[in-house]
Amino acid sequence: MVTGHKNAYLFLGEDSIKDGLSVKSTKLEKIKEKLSQKTRLLNIDTVYLQDKDFDLRGLQEKLLSIPLPGMKRLIIIHGLEHAKLPTRKFLLSYLANPTPDTILVLDADFFDPNDEFIKQLFLFCEIHRFNLQIPETAFTLSYMIKRRQTKAALELLNRLIVEGEKPERIIGALRVGLNRRITSSLRLTQMLRLLLQTDLEIKTGRLKAAYALEKMIISLCQF
Repeated sequence: MVTGHKNAYLFLGEDSIKDGLSVKSTKLEKIKEKLSQKTRLLNIDTVYLQDKDFDLRGLQEKLLSIPLPGMKRLIIIHGLEHAKLPTRKFLLSYLANPTPDTILVLDADFFDPNDEFIKQLFLFCEIHRFNLQIPETAFTLSYMIKRRQTKAALELLNRLIVEGEKPERIIGALRVGLNRRITSSLRLTQMLRLLLQTDLEIKTGRLKAAYALEKMIISLCQF
């Protein structure tokens, strides 16, 4: 699904392979080709918000500087889901009054559809949806576990429990998400064994569901 006709693109969802090629990379190449038809001078910058050395000032300089006459600039920002509040505020402010001849691509592997930041981005960006087949809850929770984001994973788990999500659905969805995300066979085996153990503890009444799930999340993030 694509909406809007603007000079900013929002990629939502995980990348996938089609005909041996990365779907996101293919879309990026099409954007580059489109820009190259309008100018011989195309400057491309790539920023990763998940990097430890990410610097907001550096991003501000890239976006606010005016390209040379006849030049167009393409700035690709990966890891949008890692954007902290100052970065979010800057991006929204920038998109309300973007630099001429600068094209922005924002790339998020996962997102919360209720996130006000994402909702506001919809107003400024042309939307491209990618692999969103896994339910958003499992998608996000398995992503956090892979990156050992214990606090965030526990907060999401507690929200799911409050919203009435059943423990067996959480465990089942996690099994699917982790199978897709974890590349280490040893780590994946340990995780799947823990999921099975937790499922048994809940079904036999050995542990209360909420406590068993919290204990499971903490252990999964430590693998």
